[in-house]
Amino acid sequence: MRSFVVAIVVLGLFSYWRWRTKWRHASAEALPATSGGGGTRVLVDDAGIAIDAGGPPLRLAWDNVGRVHIESVEGGLNADAVTWVLTPATGGAPVRVAQTATGADAMIARLQQLPGFRYEPMIQSMITTDATEFLVWER
Repeated sequence: MRSFVVAIVVLGLFSYWRWRTKWRHASAEALPATSGGGGTRVLVDDAGIAIDAGGPPLRLAWDNVGRVHIESVEGGLNADAVTWVLTPATGGAPVRVAQTATGADAMIARLQQLPGFRYEPMIQSMITTDATEFLVWER
């Protein structure tokens, strides 16, 4: 029963945080300017994730994700301060996705379905003001 209550509280805190950041960035002047390419887009499907930042898309298959962590910047507490980092299991450069990227919500929802995904560090990353790394999943 206790773990159920903790899970509900954690999900409630995350939902509140998402609502708060969407409300704060509702006006156009609060949003960062994007480049002519329209900013970074995240595309998610059953096979994996693709990042389109104006150049050739980066692709990472779900079965090649070896580690997922979240980086926060000093003085954070907003969505712009959070970056999701997906490290390939086979080596290579990690894929970095800003919390504010178009389609990031779909990516986060899919990452939460990974077996053993840890919600506590995810919530902690959203409320910290320190430059820190939070491991949320590892193969």
